[in-house]
Amino acid sequence: MIKAAINLLPWRAAQRSYLLKNFMIMLVSVGLIVTSGVYLSYRLNNDFIQKKNILNQQIKQNSTLISHYRKRIYLLKKQRSIPGSKKLVYYNILQLLSQLSHLPVESGYLTKLEVKNHFVTLKGFTHKQNELDHITAFLKKQTNIEQLQLQHIEHTNNQIAFTLNFILKAGASS
Repeated sequence: MIKAAINLLPWRAAQRSYLLKNFMIMLVSVGLIVTSGVYLSYRLNNDFIQKKNILNQQIKQNSTLISHYRKRIYLLKKQRSIPGSKKLVYYNILQLLSQLSHLPVESGYLTKLEVKNHFVTLKGFTHKQNELDHITAFLKKQTNIEQLQLQHIEHTNNQIAFTLNFILKAGASS
């Protein structure tokens, strides 16, 4: 009997290398997809944590500032109630700050409030120019404020740092 001389090895070797090549391409693709997914989730989680830390820091700064000025106001009221103490009669700064807190400002916050005699300085940050316009328009409408001056500087991270200086007119105190 005569055997047919058919050689299938080159065809099988070519198919094996083709399948191995496809398997490696799929393996590398899946690896890249998984790696990019892990990296993306890490970045999103890290950004969320950074934003949360920034907000917590701003809240802490504002609460520290508020508690500091509450103590100063308490001491001033206490000093005012002592007989024979020198009384300065100015517009109630608490009422002005309370009205400022009800303005439609979402991303702005105060970082510093200075009251020396009748000179007042407000410093803060905001992300939107129209919020700063709301604040200055409100202060311009107040009849007990003179010589309102605004200074603002735009930072690289789209924050606008502002400083408002004005003089409170003397008036009835509460």
